[in-house]
Amino acid sequence: MYKYLKEEPYYSDLYDLLTIKECLRIRENKNQKDLEDKKIKSFLFVLNLQLYVIKGERYRNKRETIQKWMEADKRCDEKLVNTQEPKNIYCPNCSEVMKVISKDLYNFSIDSSCVLFLFECPKCGKRRGVFENGNEYVSKGVKLSKSEIKKWDKEDAERKDRAKSEQELLKIYRTEFCLSDVEGQEYILDSNLLKEFAEYSKEKDQKEADPDYQEAMKLNKLTIVELENLLKKVLEKEKYINLIFDKPIIDKHVIVPLTVQEADSSRKEYDSVHKLQRLFKKTLKETNWRLMSEGVDYRLGYLFCRLKGYEREHDLVEIVKLKKFKN
Repeated sequence: MYKYLKEEPYYSDLYDLLTIKECLRIRENKNQKDLEDKKIKSFLFVLNLQLYVIKGERYRNKRETIQKWMEADKRCDEKLVNTQEPKNIYCPNCSEVMKVISKDLYNFSIDSSCVLFLFECPKCGKRRGVFENGNEYVSKGVKLSKSEIKKWDKEDAERKDRAKSEQELLKIYRTEFCLSDVEGQEYILDSNLLKEFAEYSKEKDQKEADPDYQEAMKLNKLTIVELENLLKKVLEKEKYINLIFDKPIIDKHVIVPLTVQEADSSRKEYDSVHKLQRLFKKTLKETNWRLMSEGVDYRLGYLFCRLKGYEREHDLVEIVKLKKFKN
């Protein structure tokens, strides 16, 4: 019984052979134009770059492709082993029960193939091809008999000649067109970096064309010390004193609780709260800090609230968009 699954070097040779043929085809096509191209250096640069990319991408996909090939051949072998031969197949000449002498997949594709069994009569030598479902194989103009051996020998000789030629191609061109592991990993690293740079450049161009992004980048990104100095100056001028920051909450954003004391005894609770809220909104408008939605609370002259600090580009853009929405 024919065995489909081979040792891994068989598939590696097959994959490298396809790589070599593709590179030779590209080089042959380009060389035809080379006779008419006066800019030889530029032409050779483009050709070598194209070949390098082809060799690199072939290396990138080699392991995965070989694995798929091996899995497919493994399934073929499993189907051959697990498929039971049809029973009670009789010789059409002498009615003797025929014996299976070989079996193989028909159409050579595991997804659509079925097993074809070759039966032989032990008495008269008559042969029949029968599929796994019991249907008889009908040859296209050639009867399944011993006369096919001559044709098989000819095809086998052609296969051997072709295999010898392919081994010569591997011997001559494998080093030139098939990257080693060191060369292949270097290509993957370089191409990945190039792809990341291209994506970064594209994203950067899109951002720079976005007016919201441009406005977000103009926001004054204050550190906690800079924030404290700014607020002290503004708040003390409006008679809010003793600004104290509490322990921050560091997560997706930086959230800082704070307290301040009301120094204007004539201000009532309502006025004190709302004036402080307006001060925060005005002072922080062009910065990366915002008063949180719960606003300001008041207890016996103490006012307390929480401020949220934004630092990522995406969040700063969202601040700008929210401001436009509210306006």
